[in-house]
Amino acid sequence: MSFSRRFFYYSLAFIAGVIIASYSDVNIFFYFGFLILGILIFCVFYQKKEVAILGLCFLFLVFGMFWEEKFEAKSIPSGPKNIHYFNNKGEITFKGTVYGEPERKTDKQKLKLKVNSVFIDNKEISSEGNVLLSMPIYPEYFYGDEILVKGKLLTPKEFPDFNYKNYLEKDFIYSVVYSPEIKVLSKNNGNRFFAKILKFKDEFIEVAQAVPPPEGALLEGMTLGETRRFSTDFQDELSKSGLSHIVAISGMNIIILFEIFLTIFLFFGLWRKQATFLIIIILGFYILFIGLPASAVRAYIMGIFLYLAKAIGRQSTSSRSIVFAGTAMIFQNPLIVARDVGFQLSFLASLGLIYVFPILKEKFSRESQDSKIKDLILTTLAAQSLCFPLIVFNFGNIPVLSPISNILVVPFSPYLLAIGFIYLLLGFLLPILILPLSFIVEISFSWISFIAKNFALLNNFFLTPPFSLIFILVLIIALFIFLKKKTSTKVSLEKA
Repeated sequence: MSFSRRFFYYSLAFIAGVIIASYSDVNIFFYFGFLILGILIFCVFYQKKEVAILGLCFLFLVFGMFWEEKFEAKSIPSGPKNIHYFNNKGEITFKGTVYGEPERKTDKQKLKLKVNSVFIDNKEISSEGNVLLSMPIYPEYFYGDEILVKGKLLTPKEFPDFNYKNYLEKDFIYSVVYSPEIKVLSKNNGNRFFAKILKFKDEFIEVAQAVPPPEGALLEGMTLGETRRFSTDFQDELSKSGLSHIVAISGMNIIILFEIFLTIFLFFGLWRKQATFLIIIILGFYILFIGLPASAVRAYIMGIFLYLAKAIGRQSTSSRSIVFAGTAMIFQNPLIVARDVGFQLSFLASLGLIYVFPILKEKFSRESQDSKIKDLILTTLAAQSLCFPLIVFNFGNIPVLSPISNILVVPFSPYLLAIGFIYLLLGFLLPILILPLSFIVEISFSWISFIAKNFALLNNFFLTPPFSLIFILVLIIALFIFLKKKTSTKVSLEKA
């Protein structure tokens, strides 16, 4: 058995351990049970490598559980050196630096603050941790601002339909402050290169703002990851119509961009390997350009492993590549397994491209000639197919007509993205074209807003299926096994 295959099994065992610890309370007997079992199997069957590998898998399973529990323990403060030690203890003053791109909405802004000190009895003492600040949109604060904050640190709430506490914990944020008093102490304390990238992005946002909302808001969301111009009503329309995922920079969007660039470069005569490496570089700058959102970064990493495997002509290793990428990200932060829907969707979108796309391509190739446009549409549908059960579980209910609205919108997403990027680039290089071209963009993106608005009106009721997490996991695993067998059977017949 090759090292790659052995490492694949170890990675799966490690991920399984993280999943077990993420969704259950693991006691000490559970740890020792698997630990002893793994050691016994390895020692007794040391000469039989396949069986010995099973023993090592149990050890990696235990390590996965331990690793997740270790990160979970960070949520418990060990004293004033952790800023969340002061949660729910009244008003407090602390100092820190804004990290990451500020999140701006129509009426408010949110800042992620890396704390370095807290003031107790007029004495400054060292403290650390991340805090989320929520406040009115003005005055605006920026990446790299060092600020003095006065307010009440609160533990994030757990709502019936959304666990906000868990959502923030994946980014190691354990405290929130609403409407704090803020004093700017200094500016430009962050990474200068990243700060320039964000300012560069603002110039593209100015180009996009020539397109009136909601079409302009869709343009910003789908291309730049910006949702500042999304009104509450329009967000509600997207949710009710089942189209909220369209504006998220996640696995499906990154895969669409890969395919768009790949189609363009292959058309101009580049080899697949050359095109793949060039796309990886371009999209790397793009991820940096939109502010390094966690969901996009993880989707990008998944895409790198997936397309490199495809570029060297080894489709059979694609699933291993995705698992290796997932393992690396989970090792860096195991909390993303249960708390980061973006990571989960990126993982499933990549698997959909590996296993669903070949099946769709085979079926539709029988009925019509191959074309790059058709492949682009099938890629989009394949990337979304395995994500649907997880979307249903996370949102808790299904807009009855959402499958129809997605069929009407998703196949056009690649073209709308292409139109959006071309407009932003031309508008940036030739500002005189901004207003004339904005009309074309508005008409193009009006298709999504039209479908969202009308399907939101039709979707006055939702289906709430009795889906549990276990059911979703079993369903996804069953689909994965079925598709893997179908793909393997096809490969075997081709070899025969």
